[in-house]
Amino acid sequence: MTQQNIPEGGIWLVNDTAPESVFTPSDYSEEQRAIAAAIDEFVKREVAPNFKKLDSHDHALLLSIMAKAGENGFLGIEVPEAYGGLGQGLVTACLALERVGASGCGSFGATFGAHTGIGTTPVLLYGTEAQRAKWLPKLASGEVIGAYALTEPGSGSDALAAKTSAKLSIDQSRWIVNGDKLFITNAGFAGLFSVFVKIDGKNSCLLVERNSLGFSVGREEEKIGLRGSSTCPITFENALVERGNLLGEIGKGHKIVMNTLNIGRLKLAAGKVGLMKTMLAQATAHAAQRKQFGSALIEYDAIRAKLADIATQCFVGEAMVYRTAKLMEDRIHAGLPLEQLSQECALVKVALSEWGCNAVDEALQIHGGIGFIEEYPVATAYRDARVSRIYEGTSEINRFAAVDGIAKQVLGGKLNLLAEVTRLQDADAFEARLAELPCEFDRTVARIKAVTAFTVGKAMQAHMMGLAKEQQLLLALADMLIATYALESGWLRFLRVTNVAQKEWVRSAGYALDLYAEESAAKLERCAETVLWSLPSGGADDAAHAKRLLNRRPANVVALRREVAKAVAEKGGYPF
Repeated sequence: MTQQNIPEGGIWLVNDTAPESVFTPSDYSEEQRAIAAAIDEFVKREVAPNFKKLDSHDHALLLSIMAKAGENGFLGIEVPEAYGGLGQGLVTACLALERVGASGCGSFGATFGAHTGIGTTPVLLYGTEAQRAKWLPKLASGEVIGAYALTEPGSGSDALAAKTSAKLSIDQSRWIVNGDKLFITNAGFAGLFSVFVKIDGKNSCLLVERNSLGFSVGREEEKIGLRGSSTCPITFENALVERGNLLGEIGKGHKIVMNTLNIGRLKLAAGKVGLMKTMLAQATAHAAQRKQFGSALIEYDAIRAKLADIATQCFVGEAMVYRTAKLMEDRIHAGLPLEQLSQECALVKVALSEWGCNAVDEALQIHGGIGFIEEYPVATAYRDARVSRIYEGTSEINRFAAVDGIAKQVLGGKLNLLAEVTRLQDADAFEARLAELPCEFDRTVARIKAVTAFTVGKAMQAHMMGLAKEQQLLLALADMLIATYALESGWLRFLRVTNVAQKEWVRSAGYALDLYAEESAAKLERCAETVLWSLPSGGADDAAHAKRLLNRRPANVVALRREVAKAVAEKGGYPF
């Protein structure tokens, strides 16, 4: 794909997207499918038998499995072949994280994900040739485990307020680093840390080796979940770091930080896709064999509704993840700025982390009392999943970031949202455009996109630069963006496979899309009212216009859930 054909971030909100321009799970190459199958076999052989040991701080076992993952090439999927990796792209890396996430072992998943994601990405994308040659082969093989150090005692979500500092030594040969970092995943055994620092007050990044003089790692944190992963504080007391370990340029560290986080958020979301599929399979299997009042649980409508909701969210979530992964991969290959997709990465992170938590919660509920017993994997998964709404940026921060990303695209001239708002003011012209669309669901997607674009644009017009302070509005706007991006992604995925998929797949996916569309429309109607009624002027008129644009016609969600649940029951899990 040429640079000219690579879409700008957020452009989907105002432009039509051609189905053939979107990557979906049906587009996996044979090589990608082979890698996924190999990881499935690896997880079955190495991770599953050690599930409980891996959750109990057995770091020797954890590192031995990581070493085997390196031997199989799984730690270097994105690393170029010249440095000992597989030379694959971000899509394949996300597929790998999905399959690791499907293990249900959060402790291994966190270690693997942090190493291959935020631990390796800074060197991969921003390292000099010398830095890449030195570190990428070791990171790809597992000889060295990577970590990413950003959070501090006084700065968590406000990452750029970090105070750890670095200055050159008198002889100019080394950096002298002072400060503290908290909650560093893999810190207990990592050999290389990408550390966010201030140099002369400017955001920068250093590669810090574990054996650096003056650098120390604190005790392991006792966590609610991910108990077997390593999370420690680290301290720099006049720590000495080689001058050549500056990553990128002084003053450009924020770009490294944010783009590393963007990729980390996307990969985390991919892991949650795998987890959701596993939770759905476990819940379905338990419901099929557990009897209450003379019938298997899966025969009860309330249980089937839970299974349908998990499957539906997983379907649109999976579509979002791989659509975004390919967009990011194309920008990486073309050398284009990755920060322009910050809103998409934030949206998928929020959606999948929250849907993943919901899937685990509902799976535990279906298991009943035994789901609360540590002997059962769903109990561990329940504890492990909770942190996904906190790390890589909290759900709230990512919601704010998503709207901020859209605003930056508008202000930067990349997204002509305000012109779209003006166009949408003409309800008759909008209805005429809808009439030209080929099918009813196209019109449904167009209506949802329209009400979201209209509401976001109106909020921007009303508050201008002050929108960032209107946090309740930002939360509502972000939920509208999530619902819109997810629905369109699911629909584009559906359009890509209808000619080749089995008839039952198409029918079941259609029910899932109808279900998600109705749920989304209901949420959008509420969110639009919340935002538009709050605006300084024109709230009532704008809210009424948004309602006309949406023209919501409630569907029979009871029947739709029953159809999706039927597909889940027949498949014994995720049917798509």
